[in-house]
Amino acid sequence: MVCGKCARENRPDSRFCAGCGTALTLRCSACDRELQPDAAFCDGCGTAVAGATPTATPPAPPAEPTAVRKTVTALFCDLVGSTAFGEKVDPEAARESMNRYFAMARTAIEDNGGMVAKFIGDGVMAMWGVPEVAEDDAERAVRAGLDLQEAFTGIRDFIKDRHGVTVGLRVGINTGEVVISDADDDVVGDALNTAARLEAACTPGRVLVGEPTWRLSRGTVHYTDHGVIQAKGKEEPVASYEVVGLLDVEDPHTETPFVGRDAELRRLQVVMDEAILERTARLVTVIGSPGVGKTRLAREMREAVEGGTRAFELRCEREGMATFAPVADLLRAAAGITDANSVEEMRDRLRSLVDPLEDADRVAELLAGFVGAAPMQSTEELFLAVRRLFEVLGATQPVVLIVDDIQWAEPLFLDLLEHLAEWVRDVPLMVVCLARPEIRDVRPPITEPGRRVSAVVALEGLDTEATHELAARLVGADALPADLLAKIPESTQGNPLFVRELMRMLVDDGVIAERDGRWEMVIDVDAVEVPPTVNTLLASRVERLQIDERQALEFASVVGSDFPVGAVAAAAGDSTGLSATFERLRRKELIEPTGTYWGDEPVFRFHHVLIRDAAYRRLLKGNRAELHVTIGDWTERSAASLVGEHEVTIAHHFEQAHELRLQLGIDDEETDALGTRAAGLLRTAADRALDREDLAAAGPLAARALACVDDDADGLAELLLTACESLLGTGNVAAGVEAVDRLDAVAGDDRRLRAWVECFRAEVAIYTDPGALQGVIESAGRAADVLAELDDQAGVAKARLQRAAALVRLGRVGDCEAELDAALTAARAADDRRRVTAVLGSAPIAALWGPSPVPRAGGRCLDVV
Repeated sequence: MVCGKCARENRPDSRFCAGCGTALTLRCSACDRELQPDAAFCDGCGTAVAGATPTATPPAPPAEPTAVRKTVTALFCDLVGSTAFGEKVDPEAARESMNRYFAMARTAIEDNGGMVAKFIGDGVMAMWGVPEVAEDDAERAVRAGLDLQEAFTGIRDFIKDRHGVTVGLRVGINTGEVVISDADDDVVGDALNTAARLEAACTPGRVLVGEPTWRLSRGTVHYTDHGVIQAKGKEEPVASYEVVGLLDVEDPHTETPFVGRDAELRRLQVVMDEAILERTARLVTVIGSPGVGKTRLAREMREAVEGGTRAFELRCEREGMATFAPVADLLRAAAGITDANSVEEMRDRLRSLVDPLEDADRVAELLAGFVGAAPMQSTEELFLAVRRLFEVLGATQPVVLIVDDIQWAEPLFLDLLEHLAEWVRDVPLMVVCLARPEIRDVRPPITEPGRRVSAVVALEGLDTEATHELAARLVGADALPADLLAKIPESTQGNPLFVRELMRMLVDDGVIAERDGRWEMVIDVDAVEVPPTVNTLLASRVERLQIDERQALEFASVVGSDFPVGAVAAAAGDSTGLSATFERLRRKELIEPTGTYWGDEPVFRFHHVLIRDAAYRRLLKGNRAELHVTIGDWTERSAASLVGEHEVTIAHHFEQAHELRLQLGIDDEETDALGTRAAGLLRTAADRALDREDLAAAGPLAARALACVDDDADGLAELLLTACESLLGTGNVAAGVEAVDRLDAVAGDDRRLRAWVECFRAEVAIYTDPGALQGVIESAGRAADVLAELDDQAGVAKARLQRAAALVRLGRVGDCEAELDAALTAARAADDRRRVTAVLGSAPIAALWGPSPVPRAGGRCLDVV
């Protein structure tokens, strides 16, 4: 690579010129994206690199879908008293005041990262999450609401003083799922309507939010419960909360206990010790998903250094920033510069900071350019100035520079960090770069140990033991309920942020409560949901992906938590470039290979099931249904050549497509056909489970099949028989009774089905009504006679077994034994091994307590053996 300054030829992997130290970067001429030295095409826009020899035509970027589902936060604000204002004030004067109001509203909204969607009369509608969802959208919207009310006081006073009219401002905010077009110009969803209703119910001068917004922002905003409001057009009342103000929130890193990171901490400490011992610079990259604890690990390392360090924490912003904005933040912290300082004061402070240097005047002048106190100079001079700054800072004490979220940094700033690691000498400097997995694509060299990078620490989720310890310590408990402990690692994958948010939600919502010094679950653990703060964090991460990566993730989410490559290719309709896309997603720690195969297709899994959920939620339900059908067809075809049972996997897709179409109000022949396909596959799986006596699996499968078909579907009666048998056989009486009632409704005049209904009614009575046992004996006997007449030996065995169960409960053990003999004979005649086993399971008790002589009882026990 040729240096642009001194024309020296450098090695292809060089980042700095060996002759003059100038940063070397290859960038796209169209979009200015940094490129790999051997790149033929830009990864971002596909533009050919000048001078490169293309080896293939870059694939055209996929088109975005016409619309997606996403969670947005909507803000409505409206003037109170505007009608009287319009009547009393000349239109020109009113226009002047309204222009002030609209300009103020736009500023307050956009300064907090929102987008003004439209002006409606004297009202304003704004949204957060458009075009891109961020994890703090709800908090930003509330801050905007407070800023609106604060700024409006000036406009209110202006109108009052000049026109003698009193006006007020109401603000309503709500968060929820909407459908939005790819042009962001068409948004539909109840969240918007609810925000408008909250605004209408708000007291002028206040900010009122809905429950979803409250849940997302209650960690940083102080609220009072405003009670429920009867919103126009809504059947149920809407919970509302009034904003009091912002909370003085402690740093969450200091609140969360530090557990399970001993090995990673030691690794950083070793590198820090080397920097101190050798008095040189060391650069370490810590890579991990959001919330996994990168910042906390770096701080713990810094605090563990004996004698202390001089530390600086810098951050690169997601929204983008000036290339050297982090350097300006560093200089303000090191020199004590504030916005109140004049240009001369800034220059004096910088000169004092670098006073020990021989070239202090020159360095101070260069540094002044970073804070706007002097013109910016050339790149190499700026790099030199920063390097000399650290030579001063590290002269008396080790320096730790922590730079967070470097995946959002400008390429030239990353060049500076590498430059420091390579060229700073004679002072101990530790540069800790914290990054999300996306950094592997943004700047690969900084993710691999080498000449400039001393170590790379990849942070994963905590192990189960550490996750349990963290959860317990977050609530100050010695122990937590066992069922909750089992769920926490599964729901959070050991991510400390997710654990913290989950435990906070459980405590705040009263899901767990402390009683007599012990924490107990108030509701069933299966009802515990993922905190909305975690969902929005993951949704924002999915939205920031490139189009092809995001679409691959969405297609994979329809397949399931585990997905073969071929299934995703079938959903996409094209496998071109899919392997490269999967590799980028793997490097970003969004997916990972399972090491297994579906036929010849490698299988991947989502790095976290919540990432799958976030991608799946983006898809419109209509698109989901179509994709489920496509993947179901592909799975059915590919499974034909595989050994094993795949009916449940295939049925899932047709079942989901059927349910989604019904949710959209599409109840037609195609929907019925999908339900029939799903029910047929599920019934096959249920019958197979029943044959192998796996009633626990058969019952839910049969229940799912029943949910897919109407009462006039072919084969419904036999499916209901399977459902009743398996559900009641496992003691699931509630679901079993529903199935029996449905069988009763479809049986009509069919004597066989009516007899089976009697058998199942008898089984339910045995479970639930001891007073009905005599009636059971009689009804089961009648059913046995009918079924014998119809030569349904399996039914006879069923009826006789229920009659025996009732007899033994009444103490008539001898009669019970006779019924068991009859049931066994019928079961063997039907060649029904499962029923033979069921009958023999009761035989030893009857033999032990019944009147049979010992030899006969012993023979019955031998039958069991």
